[in-house]
Amino acid sequence: MSATQTEKAPCPQCQTELTIELYETINTSMNPEVVARLMQGELFKYRCPGCGATGQAFYPVLYNDVAHKVMVQFTTTNDVNVAQQYIEEHDERKKQFDAMGFPMSDYRIVIDPNDLVEKFQIFDADFDDRVMEVVKVFYKMSWLEENKFYRNVIFRFAKGNGEPFFFVMDEQGNVLTRLRFDRDYYEMIKGTLRLNEIDSAVVNENWAREYLDQHIADFQSGDETNSETND
Repeated sequence: MSATQTEKAPCPQCQTELTIELYETINTSMNPEVVARLMQGELFKYRCPGCGATGQAFYPVLYNDVAHKVMVQFTTTNDVNVAQQYIEEHDERKKQFDAMGFPMSDYRIVIDPNDLVEKFQIFDADFDDRVMEVVKVFYKMSWLEENKFYRNVIFRFAKGNGEPFFFVMDEQGNVLTRLRFDRDYYEMIKGTLRLNEIDSAVVNENWAREYLDQHIADFQSGDETNSETND
């Protein structure tokens, strides 16, 4: 079940004191309606019943995807000390549960609500976010090579109603285009990654680039094998 608490906050327009419900945890199997609010960008919004004005209150929340055995902690801050505290607390709980014979879910930390939504999209589509972040880096490199007008873009995975795809956005969040998601390419990258060696709570583009810097030989040898096979 999703755990909640309440806090007071002023209406952004008429300053009336409002009582806002905050979710400490979101359990995907128990509260699908809360998950739907998150996907629609409504979870952190509140409305004044008096004047109708809306505001946003970002707060830490733990997203627990029971079906895919992963938990995602949204911190609301990029303070590395806060993130480290979350990681240490999780590691301590993990040790206790492992000792009792109950292994805990995988654990991720994000600081942006858009990252939280994307994690849900990735896991709900039965993909691995570690693989997906590496795939996104290769897609991004290829797209920027073909579109030299842009110095940087943001790739976002979307599950879609039919086939999944990537949103390509500029740094202001404006959608530039959509790209088809290639499942075969994803599986090729998945087969190249050393997934059993990866145990990181922070899995994002920076993590993926660092991983590639350290294991680029794995991908180069894969290219050589493909070349020999084609010959």
